[in-house]
Formats: sequence, C-alpha cells, structure tokens
Amino acid sequence: MGVVFRLIIALAVTIAIASATCCKDIKAEEVMDALHRYSSVNIDGYTVKGDLDLSLLPEDGRGITAPLSITNSTINGNLNFRNAALHEGIIISNSEIDGIVDLRGTQFYGIASFEKTKFNNISDFGSACFLQEACFDNSVFNDIADFSGAQFDGFAGFVNSEFGNITYFDSALFQQDAHFENSSFNSTVDFNRSQFNGNIFFGDYSNPHNGSRFKGKAYFELARFDGYASFMGSSFSDDADFWQSDFGDYIDFGETDFHNTTSFNWATFKKQAYFSNSSFLGNANFYGSQFESDAMFDGAEFFSNLTLNWTRYKKMYIRWNSIGNLISDDAGYMSLIRNFKDLGYFEDADDCYYRFRVEQFEREYLGGTSPDGWIENLVQYLPEFLPASFDLLAMIFYGYGVKPLYPLIWSVSSILLFGFIWMMGGLNAVIDNQGIFERYGSNQVKPSKKQTVAGNLVGMLSSLLNAMNFSVIVFLSGTKFFIDPPEIPYVQRLPKTLTKCIFIAERVLGGFFSILLFIAINATVVRQVS
Repeated sequence: MGVVFRLIIALAVTIAIASATCCKDIKAEEVMDALHRYSSVNIDGYTVKGDLDLSLLPEDGRGITAPLSITNSTINGNLNFRNAALHEGIIISNSEIDGIVDLRGTQFYGIASFEKTKFNNISDFGSACFLQEACFDNSVFNDIADFSGAQFDGFAGFVNSEFGNITYFDSALFQQDAHFENSSFNSTVDFNRSQFNGNIFFGDYSNPHNGSRFKGKAYFELARFDGYASFMGSSFSDDADFWQSDFGDYIDFGETDFHNTTSFNWATFKKQAYFSNSSFLGNANFYGSQFESDAMFDGAEFFSNLTLNWTRYKKMYIRWNSIGNLISDDAGYMSLIRNFKDLGYFEDADDCYYRFRVEQFEREYLGGTSPDGWIENLVQYLPEFLPASFDLLAMIFYGYGVKPLYPLIWSVSSILLFGFIWMMGGLNAVIDNQGIFERYGSNQVKPSKKQTVAGNLVGMLSSLLNAMNFSVIVFLSGTKFFIDPPEIPYVQRLPKTLTKCIFIAERVLGGFFSILLFIAINATVVRQVS
C-alpha cells in the first residue's frame, strides 16, 4: 500500500511540474521538491528560475533516485549536486547554465549526458565518478572547467567541445575509451598524472582535420596511456609538455603541429610512436626518452632545436635534412649515425657525421664560440695548434672524408688558378722572328685595326686554352696514375727557379687532392654502390 501511495504522489508531482511549464518558467524549488519526493523530472524548452541546490534538502534527500532530464532549457541559477549520489541518469542537453556548476564528488550511477550544453560559469566536476557513459559532446565551457581527479568508468565523450578558460583533468582516470576529437582548448589544459586505461582520441586517424586544438599550454606530465593514443592532426599553439609520460600502446602524433616548445623528456614509448609529417616550429626535446620500438618521424620537420641527449631507440625513421639543429651528446650522434646506416640513409649518415665533427672542433678548439671569438680561442689553445690545424684542414679540404665534392672543388680551383699563372707568365708565348726588312720594308702590309683586335682575342683565347690544358696535365701528373709529368716549360715572364717551384707545387697539390678525392669517394659513393 505504501509503494502505491508513493507512486501516486510521484505522478502527481510530475503532472504539477508539467503544468507549470506551460508558463515557460519553473521555480527551482519545485524541481528540487519533485526530486526529494523521488519523482522523475522532465523539462523541455523552459527556464529554471533559481538554484538547483541539493544542499538545501534534508540529509536523507541528498541521494537522487529519480531520473532528471532538462533539455533545450536555461538554468538561471547555480547547479549544486556536490557529493550527491545520482542513482538514475541525468540529462542536461542542448541547454545553458548561467550559474556555477558544482558536481564535485558526485556519483553518477546512470548515464550522464551534458551534450550541447553551454556552461557560462565555473564548472566543477572534480573527483566525480561516472559509473556509466559520460557525454559532453558539443559542449561549451566558457569559464574554468575542473575534472581533476574525476573517474570515468564508462565511455567519455568530449567531441567538438570548447574549453574557453583553464581546464583541469589532472589525476583523472579514464577506464574506457575517451574521445576529444575536434575539441578546442583555448587556455591552459592540465592532464598531469591522468591515466587512460582505454583508447584516447584527441585526433581522428581517418580525418586529420578533426584534430584537437590546444591554444594554451598543454600539460601531460606523468600521464599514463595504456591504450592506443591518437593526437593526429592536432595543433599545439603553446608549449606541449609530456615529461615522463608513459605510452603503453601505439601513439600517433601524425600531421600534428607543435608551434612552441615541445617536451617528451624522459617519456617512455613501449610500442611504435608515429610523428609522421608533423611540424615542430619550436624546440623539440626528447632528452632521456625511451623508444622501445620504432620511432616514426618520416616527413616530420624540425625548424628549431632537436634534443636527443640520452635518447634510446631501436630505429628512428628520420631524415637529416629535416632537422634544423641537432643538440646531442657524442653518444647521441653516434647512435643517430648508426641508425642512418642501418636504414640505408648513407648520405644522411655522412651529413650527420660531418656535423658531429664540426661541433667537436668548435667545442674543443674554439670553445663553441661564434667566428668572432675564434682568433682569441686559437691563441688560448696555442699548444694544441698543430692538431687543431690538421682537424681544420680535414674539415675544409675533404669534409672529414664524407664530402667528395670538397676535394673536387679544390682540384678545379687549383687547375684554374695555376692555369692563369701559366698564362700570365707567358707560357707558349709567340716569339716574333721577323727581321728588320720584314718589319719596316716597303712591302710590309699593315693589318687593319679590326684584324689587330681579332688577332689579339684569338691569341689570348689560344694562350688561355693552352695554359689550362697544361695546368690539367701537370695537376693530374701529381699521382702518376693518369699521366706522366711533362717537362718543366719555358715561361717567358718567370724566372726558371720560380717556374720550377710553381710546377712542383701544382703537382704536389694534384697528388694531395686526388688522394683526398679517392678517400672521400671510397667512403661514400663506393660504399653506397656496394
């Protein structure tokens, strides 16, 4: 009999609220009274005047056992269900809440849906527990949104949501899949120490344009991702901090834009990590990161510093020309060079090795200074001048054995230089053997001015070609592999001793640069062919 009486009362209260809605306004006290009487509340298209405050009810009424549904409506006051137990579902969808939302510590035993709802004031869901599905898709949080310590035991949806102020998800626990695709975080967002036991989607692998937008600082320090995590197509306008995060499954940052400093320092990637076609406009730090599987950076671009100190990986698919400036210790350089060779990126390995040796030279002999301080540092390290000189010559002349173009350029330059020296010295100069009668006799035919100019040009060109040809022969004779050395020539304007010195100098340089060229070719081109 008591049960029947309670049902009759509940039905009467529901009818009373429904009739009150005909006036477009509902007093918050009427709604709370209905909930206190275990009556279901279904409001559609009206305005709730006042605060929906569960703390005003007696202690025995703090638990709500009836479903609450407010759709297409506006709540003018606060919504305070702090530490309440909502045993049935709560639906506040396509609505607007003007006051403070305080649901801290609330237990949601049924489905919690806040889809398409606008929160105009502070929203506090801290330490709340969602035992079933929680849906915030297409919602707007115009003020601070706090989900710190919240627990989502079911599906969590924040698709197409907008967070206008600071957002807290620190220490939140997501037991099932969570979706944040195409969401916008307009201020700082804090996911520090959050744990994702299911899959987490901030991006959509099927549509890169649906990535989330982090317009403020994004913190994921000490976050744990046990399932698949996708940030594909997302953008980080400010700092992105994943310090010491743990990625237990595949992680996808493909086609993601990092506009400021990005930190994955001491992060752990237990499966493949995808950063394909991503863009790092600020510093990218992977100090101490551990890639237990492959690191995919194919197509990624680093426009500033890339730090790989103490970074460990099996294979890193990255190209040297995509790295703006590498910051790494010696071990990091050696690991990257071996990585390039293992992948067959031999040119990348050579460029990386060259950069490594140049940095070593600058650090050991120049103190890592700019060229303005080179002379001062060279004087300071005068006792090491000899090894520094050899190191410098190895850098300039053949790029530490990995730049075959360097000795080739030096060889061509040497041939041209000595060719001009031979020409200006008068090599193969035409000697006029005409006598006095041939020169001044009446039968002498004087050439015209045009003939004289043409003759001079032809003569100069002929002398230049002869000098260059002779320079090539002398230069190549330095190795004795291609051609025997010619005799020391007669040079009209140079003393014999100087001519001999120039002749020997060109031969020595020819042998020197030829050897360097062979070494560099053998270390690069021949290796790649074999």
